[in-house]
Amino acid sequence: EGEGEGEGEGEVGGEGPNVLESLSAEPANSSPPPSVHGDMTHGGAPTRGAPAAELGRAASSRAIEEVPLAALHNGRELVMVILFDRRRRQVLLEVPNALGWRLHFGCDGQRDDGGRPTPEPELWATAMARAAEELASAGVSLAASALRPAGLMLFSFRAAHSPMRVRVLEATPERGAKQPASARYHDVEDVPYERMWADDAVWMPTLLTDPPSFFEGHFVFDGGPCAESRLVTHNWDPACATPKLCAQRD
Repeated sequence: EGEGEGEGEGEVGGEGPNVLESLSAEPANSSPPPSVHGDMTHGGAPTRGAPAAELGRAASSRAIEEVPLAALHNGRELVMVILFDRRRRQVLLEVPNALGWRLHFGCDGQRDDGGRPTPEPELWATAMARAAEELASAGVSLAASALRPAGLMLFSFRAAHSPMRVRVLEATPERGAKQPASARYHDVEDVPYERMWADDAVWMPTLLTDPPSFFEGHFVFDGGPCAESRLVTHNWDPACATPKLCAQRD
C-alpha cells in the first residue's frame, strides 16, 4: 500500500461505527465524509461522494469486517506492519517484503478456502502469525515479539478492480540491532507521504503521534491500486474498539 499493487472497527464481531455503510450510502451529490485530516488527494479537488454502485461487491456489506474473503482481490486479505520506535519517534520503512511494497512492510493474510466464514479473532491470529514469519524471514529484528493490532482498512476502486482489505499491525524494531540493508528510519515529522498512497496521510500521522489505539478506514480511489490514483472520498475513525483476539495458548 502506498507503493503500487497490493495495498483496511469497533469491537470485532460487534456493533461499532458503520464506516463502510455510511460511505456507500452517500448520494452522488453529497459532500465527501469528514475526516480529521481532511480529504487527501494527489492534486486537484476531491470529487463528490461515491455512489454505492461504484464500491463494487463491498458496498452491500454493513462494515469492513463483513466483506467476505471471496469478494476481495485474489480472495485474500493483506497485512501491513508499521515498524515504529515510539520512544525515539521514528518509523522503519523500506524493508524488503514478499509483496514488493517499497515503503511499508506487507505480507499475505488469510485466503478464502471456500469453506465457512472465518471469525475475526482467527483472521487477526493469521495476520499476526504470518507477519511474524515474514518479518523474521526478511531479517527484521524486533524489540519484542508481540504485534499490536492497530487498524483495519478497506480500499475500493472505481477502476475494474476488486476491493482490498488490509489489517494493520504495529511492532517495535530493536534499536541497535542489524536490520535489512535497505531499511531506513524516518522521524515522525519526515515520513515521505508524497511517495505513498494518499490514504497514508489520513491515518498514519495519528498512529505515529497519539497513544496506541485502533482505527478503521474505508478509502475510495479513482483508479486502480497504485500511488498515482487519487483518493476521492473516505471514512475514517481513529478511535475504534480494540478487536478481540484468540486466547493465547500455554
